Amino acid sequence: MSQELIRKIERDLGVPTKRAQAAAELADLALKDPVVAWPALAKWGAGNNAPIREAIAEAVAHVVEAHFDEIAPALAQTAANDDRFGNVVLPPCFRVMKAERFKTFQAHLRAAISQRRKTSPDELPMLEDIIDDDDTDFFAMDLLDHLLAREELSEPERIAQLLLMLNIGVGVGGLEQFYVNSSGDESTRLAAALEAVGASNLAEIVEQINQLFGSRGPSQSQVERRAQIAGFSTGAQQEWLRLIQEFDQAHNDVVSLLQRYVRKHRGSFGAA
Repeated sequence: MSQELIRKIERDLGVPTKRAQAAAELADLALKDPVVAWPALAKWGAGNNAPIREAIAEAVAHVVEAHFDEIAPALAQTAANDDRFGNVVLPPCFRVMKAERFKTFQAHLRAAISQRRKTSPDELPMLEDIIDDDDTDFFAMDLLDHLLAREELSEPERIAQLLLMLNIGVGVGGLEQFYVNSSGDESTRLAAALEAVGASNLAEIVEQINQLFGSRGPSQSQVERRAQIAGFSTGAQQEWLRLIQEFDQAHNDVVSLLQRYVRKHRGSFGAA
């Protein structure tokens, strides 16, 4: 029965008007018949068709949000075994994970990557290759995978992970996404991290944004931080929107600046 459903779903993925529903059905099937569903999710989530990849990523993120405990181990395993799938599907999943869930998922991913290193060591990129990769997109996602697989981070590694999570948030919905999601728990550290890599203009914008939250700055609790944003006065809300837009228009060089920073501090980036 599941194989027949998979064939129907795969046909529907090719039809734009049916694609979102088909992706949702496939993601839901991962809860009911993971042995059948995950190979199909990996196939289409890492495929060459961009609209299908995006539909799969959003559908998986929805299931992660609703059924995290059931889905997280298999998601981590699939992402660890297929870099392209991970690069496509994990960013929207990170967006819906609260801080506690992100830490739990990081542990699942760390275990999955460790297992892959034991069974297929030649398939994973070496740290030096990641740092020297001329493709900044591959650099960003491969370095994030590397950092997520580490249990303890040096200060330069913490800066890199924070800015890579920022890059994901901005990529899927602007700087506002960073603040309203679990990644924003680190928002009080963001200006200093941007300053460290040479993005002084962006650091100044973030400092101005953080001042809108009052003398204590943005809360480290996602729920409380969202309440702070919702409670902005009319003037503060207008300034928030203006500064968010200014940041979003100017953030494009962050990954390039980060790569230069990582190359300068490569001795502080250890093996997983």
